[in-house]
Amino acid sequence: MSVNLINKETCRVIGIHIICPFDDMVIEMTKAWNLLKSRLDEINGRTDSDKIIGFYPQLSEDNDKNRCHYFIGVEVMGDSIVPTDMFSIEIPSHHYVSYLYKGALNDYVNQAYSKVHEYINEHEIHNNVNTYVLEVKNINNDLNDRLREDNEIELMIPVIIESNSR
Repeated sequence: MSVNLINKETCRVIGIHIICPFDDMVIEMTKAWNLLKSRLDEINGRTDSDKIIGFYPQLSEDNDKNRCHYFIGVEVMGDSIVPTDMFSIEIPSHHYVSYLYKGALNDYVNQAYSKVHEYINEHEIHNNVNTYVLEVKNINNDLNDRLREDNEIELMIPVIIESNSR
């Protein structure tokens, strides 16, 4: 499980938008995960049937600073039709610091985010807060069982690369 600097090309995602207080995020994310998985057959043109992408803006225009916006969906080809009560968004090409976490979801935030931020600091690159943090999850993850050891999430934090960095 290493930390890497990668470039992710532009992708289009169709899925569900969650808006809730931060305290309810784990519960609401699990509900949205289960709902999305139950509706996957409605989403045509999926590019990877093994992955679900969770993402969130680092800056929000929401006046309620206690409210979280989280998106969960699947990457699709550009011409896919958006099912009822879902959204479509294009995530632009960007550089990310990536870390593939494997283990219990209870430990994910502390371990994965610490590893990525350590890499960012060591390599003197900068977090780009003007775009989304991505969490690419294996479709077989079980968000209902936060202690299960075989969950996989690739954390991707957007960064700005300056010519003298790396």
